[in-house]
Amino acid sequence: MEAIIRTVKDIESDQRHWFEAAIGHQLQDDQQIIIRVLTPGVVGNQVERDAAFADLKQLSSLGATNREAHGVPEAEGDAALEEAMQHVRRRGRP
Repeated sequence: MEAIIRTVKDIESDQRHWFEAAIGHQLQDDQQIIIRVLTPGVVGNQVERDAAFADLKQLSSLGATNREAHGVPEAEGDAALEEAMQHVRRRGRP
């Protein structure tokens, strides 16, 4: 499964405004937009699952690197991630 990754500072103004409206807040130049399309309930083959797991590990590593670079304690980063996941889960329910 491929992902599209764009650094915010490289996104054209009109597209950046669209992303900000969709996400609900302003974006910073040093942030990235990551887009991945999937079909819920469809389980990929082993190669696809391995690739998705590798992508997840890379994303986790990038998050840890960014957290450390900004001096954010691990527990605070974990709490922020949990809060974001809960927010997304609530938004996905009718």
